[in-house]
Amino acid sequence: MPRTGPLRALLIGVGTLLALVLALATPAGAATVAPTLTSADAPGFRVSGSGARVARGALSGALPRALRGVPASGTSLRGSGRRTLVSAVFTFS
Repeated sequence: MPRTGPLRALLIGVGTLLALVLALATPAGAATVAPTLTSADAPGFRVSGSGARVARGALSGALPRALRGVPASGTSLRGSGRRTLVSAVFTFS
């Protein structure tokens, strides 16, 4: 397993927190697409992947039982060098 540097861990945490705040701020049923980060949200990054597979891949290891069957949406953004930012949203109804 690759080591996670402190900057990468910080970016992953900030992206996850931002996605969680956006998900909680949106009334249930109001959004048809889960709010994930876009390249406009993170200048200098470009989209390198999206979808449920990216969201599930953001979690290390096996998917927890509580998240099985839950709709997921994710976006992976890649910056210069090896910088990667992953945003994942799991929607509970």
